[in-house]
Formats: sequence, structure tokens, C-alpha cells
Amino acid sequence: MMGVLGGVYVVLLVGLLVADVAYMALSKSGAEAVLPAGWEWIRPVLRPVLAILAALAKPEIRYSVKLTMVACLFSGILSLCVAVPIGYMLSRFRFPGRNFLDALLDIPIVLPPLVVGLSLLILFQFWPFRATSHWIVFQVPAVVLAQFMVAAAFAVRVMRATFDQIDTRLEKVALTLGCTQAQAFGMVVLPQARQGMLTAGTLAWARALGEFGPGGEAALL
Repeated sequence: MMGVLGGVYVVLLVGLLVADVAYMALSKSGAEAVLPAGWEWIRPVLRPVLAILAALAKPEIRYSVKLTMVACLFSGILSLCVAVPIGYMLSRFRFPGRNFLDALLDIPIVLPPLVVGLSLLILFQFWPFRATSHWIVFQVPAVVLAQFMVAAAFAVRVMRATFDQIDTRLEKVALTLGCTQAQAFGMVVLPQARQGMLTAGTLAWARALGEFGPGGEAALL
């Protein structure tokens, strides 16, 4: 039964891709695109590509793609900068409020994107955030901020799981050999966490990309 469900899932994924290609192949943009003389014979093959190129030829589409890529890049970098220290702290230390912080990080994950965006918009109506609202709200920084608020939570989860898998004895050995806590973290822990950092950054970037657009909170801000 589980194998059948897995097979159905794969078929649905393939069907989605085929449907997208078929839709672009039947679009008017590909049919109306101008080809060099003597190249009309290849139009049926290139029709999906021509539809994409026709869309990218529009200035508003190019601006949207550029804004999306830049915003997602900054969101991914910021998420990783936040995820590494928080993930390490949750993995290695026991402190008052740890469980509360752990639960707090789930809020951006479980809440609908529209609710997160609306909450950010409300936040910037109050001091001290109101003083900077005219630089952020309905501006490009708002896009980065809205994406970051959601993407960082996923990156933290990945980094915490990464640090949980790293043997703490290696850090303790480094400390006994004269390293400070910061040196042990930088020379022992981080090199072993590189794969997790790559995964966290990629996941944050992809999640930020999914948040951008009319259905996400980035549009609301």
C-alpha cells in the first residue's frame, strides 16, 4: 500500500512538470515570438522556451525576477547568520526559557504567511519601529524582512539538528588543549557543520523564494 502511494506521488510530480511544459507549449507567446529566417521549422520544439523568453522580455518581469533573486539571497544569508548561533545555543546549552524559545521559533513555521506579514505590518505601527517604517514598509527592505522572518525559523531547525549530531567530546578535547570556547567553535565545530550550513542556507533561500509573490506576506508589506 505504501509503495502504491509512493508511486502515485511520483506520477503526480511528473504530471505537474509535463502539464507546465504543455501549457507553455500551447501559449500564444511562443506562437507569436519572432524567429530568424529559416528557423520556423524548429518553433514547435522551442515553443515552451520562446514563451519564457517572451515573458522575460517585459521590463516588469525582469524587475520582478531580479528583485526576487536579490531578496532571497539576502534573506538566506541573514537566516544563516541567525541560525548558526541560535541552533548552537539550543543544541549545547540548558538555560531558563529554552523551551519557550524553542516553541517561539515554530510560530513562523505554523502560521500562514499572510498572518506573519500582517503581524509585521502591525508591529511597524508602534514605537520604536514606527520611526523607521517609512524606510521599510512597502519598500524593498520589507520584502527581505518578511522573507527572513519565515526562512530563518527553518534554518534554525536545520542547524540545531546539525549541531546535535556533532560529538561534544571533540569540543571538550579542544578546550583541554587550551582553546577558548570561541576557538573550539570556530576550529572544531564549524568545519564539521559545513554541510548543515549549506543545507540550511539552501532551505532558507528556497523558502524565501516561496514566500515572494501575491500569495505571500512579502506582497503584503
